[in-house]
Amino acid sequence: MKKIVLLPLLISLVICFILTGCGQSETTPSIPTTTAPTSTTPTSTTPATTTPAVTQPTTEKELKIGMILDLSGSHAIEIMDIQLLLAEMDNAKGGVKIGNDYYKIKIIPYTNDNDMNKGVAAMNRLVFEDGVKFVISHAMLPDFVCPIAEPEKVITFSNGAIWNTGLLEKWHYNFTLLGQGTHEVSVAAWLIDNYPEIKSPNGLVMALPDNAPGHQGAAIISMPYKSLGAKPQLVFFPADQRDLSSLGTKIATMNPAWYMGNVGKVEDVALATTAAYDAGYRGHNFTFVTSETELLAPIFKPEVLEGFVCGASAMEFEPAITEYAQAIKDARIAKVGKWDCLDYMSTPCYTALKVAMQKAGSIDVDAVAAALHQGGFEFLVPDGIGMMITRPDMRLDGACVDAVIDNVIKVIRNRKPEVLAKFSPEKSLEYVRRAYPPLAPGQTPSIVNPE
Repeated sequence: MKKIVLLPLLISLVICFILTGCGQSETTPSIPTTTAPTSTTPTSTTPATTTPAVTQPTTEKELKIGMILDLSGSHAIEIMDIQLLLAEMDNAKGGVKIGNDYYKIKIIPYTNDNDMNKGVAAMNRLVFEDGVKFVISHAMLPDFVCPIAEPEKVITFSNGAIWNTGLLEKWHYNFTLLGQGTHEVSVAAWLIDNYPEIKSPNGLVMALPDNAPGHQGAAIISMPYKSLGAKPQLVFFPADQRDLSSLGTKIATMNPAWYMGNVGKVEDVALATTAAYDAGYRGHNFTFVTSETELLAPIFKPEVLEGFVCGASAMEFEPAITEYAQAIKDARIAKVGKWDCLDYMSTPCYTALKVAMQKAGSIDVDAVAAALHQGGFEFLVPDGIGMMITRPDMRLDGACVDAVIDNVIKVIRNRKPEVLAKFSPEKSLEYVRRAYPPLAPGQTPSIVNPE
């Protein structure tokens, strides 16, 4: 690979670091390296003709979909579990109808253990041993999987960011969904519109660990706010240190209007947020990531959690926000006896891929890729509706490389979630276009590696 890939790879790694910790308590259960539900397929029939009837053999159509996740932690296990659940739900209905055929879904997940070399090995195994032509995952590091997938015509579909825009037009089989921060941009834009003090000189402070991932992560999460005219201040604290009282004192002294205390596991967010509160800070605590209140409540002090703003899970309300979210929740409860706060961040990749296949009328990779590049279609997500969009700020050919969805932001009151805002994919797209306007004629892609 050329040198131009190295920095995006590091940045993709930190995105994986950030997102694989989004709002989940960290446990390390023992799990198998792979999991693949078995399935059966509807029996095909042959219409009668004038010739003697011939018994046709049963033809089982199977669609294999690979996943690459860091299964050393609970968060990725939850993402895998909900994907297995979605496949089971589709298979229970007879499979997914694509063209004139029904396909049973077989999910083949592999772990990368947050190790790039293991991720490369997992991708090679999916492509060359399992014969997989479609791979979906949450933050599966596109910068190293795409060089393997592209020559073999394997579609990779994740919400991991691709910051190296110079390669976007060379990758015809890679797609991102929310992959350039459309959710983060939407949250940032809504907050700035409704709380304009965020754009003031002391309006926003973000705290992250003082290490390479922390510095690169700070650049990434602050970028949407900078693009919208805010001037976030970045504060770094010693990595892997549990006593953050000095950080808390600094935040209390700065006294920003809004404070984002880290973006890792809920324990890390709680630690950085509580440190500021204990030191006397009483401003707004928030994060753009989605963490169910049930996960936050046991870890945050009640007085720190009160008024906390973050992304809302479609399933954490009774009833769930949408019928689709409620169906997923009910299926999980039927399977394990309770709703255990599974993370559904890769779900839109799966539902968008299914719709693209149905639009193509087949599972032919080139036909599916063409449908995704054309974009413009809607697909179901737990929060409502998703929509594939073009990114004219990133691709000169106008091909579709991203998506927007219904967004829900919550505020926690008395340890219960309340909907603070809900806005449509169209509104999210408006926010994206505001932060990242289309290129001027003759201009090259303007999104660059974070500072």
